[in-house]
Amino acid sequence: MSSLCALETAFAELICADEAAPLSLLLNESAAFASGTRLNVYRHAYRARLRDALKTNHPNLHRLLGDDDFDALAAAYLAAEPSPHRSIRWFGDRLAAFLAATAPYAEVPMLAELAAWEWASAASFDAADAARLDEAALAVLSPAQWASLPLRLIPAAALLDLHWNTPQLCQALQADAAPPAPESQPLSWLLWRAASGETRYRSLSGLEAGALRLIGRDGVDFAALCEWLATRVDEVSQLPMLAAGLLKQWAGDGILRR
Repeated sequence: MSSLCALETAFAELICADEAAPLSLLLNESAAFASGTRLNVYRHAYRARLRDALKTNHPNLHRLLGDDDFDALAAAYLAAEPSPHRSIRWFGDRLAAFLAATAPYAEVPMLAELAAWEWASAASFDAADAARLDEAALAVLSPAQWASLPLRLIPAAALLDLHWNTPQLCQALQADAAPPAPESQPLSWLLWRAASGETRYRSLSGLEAGALRLIGRDGVDFAALCEWLATRVDEVSQLPMLAAGLLKQWAGDGILRR
């Protein structure tokens, strides 16, 4: 290993490790104190930037916990999940899983759901753009085109299965209102970035949630959706209106790719 490579490796260890790397790897003994002090400024700044990134991506979790408890969470998360990403934007992608599995946070399951909700909202906001399938595009389809019509979700859409009143908690925190008491509300939710740029969300029936999972990111055609729906209706005569209603809703929402 070259001396430069060794120096860079030791510097990275100093910045990222839980405990500082031995200064002798980096410094001449005569300069150890002054240089070590400066190096630890980098070490502190690295952690502060990552903590601030978590606050940016999870502002309501920060509001709920307060400064001290959130800083403790950020330190614990960084120790358990060092950032593997080049961009600071993606630090926090496993925070929800960390909260769900780590005491004492796991004792309050709404914390993990709130983190998952905020991460999905942030990811939706800066997801890639895509041309959207709207009602005008559906109106010009010929009967022969319907069966093979591809259905795919836009990158800025996400499905979340929640067990608590997490969206209401998020709303209250955003409004600086008193957070509601935890309440069991098992529901699937659709969250997406509208064409206007606003983040929107709504709860889903079990049938619609299942249909959207079928579509997923890779997509299916309209015929496959109808075949799936046909196994979930009591009367086949209900199928055309049901399929048309879902497609109209999704086109109006703007969650399908053209």
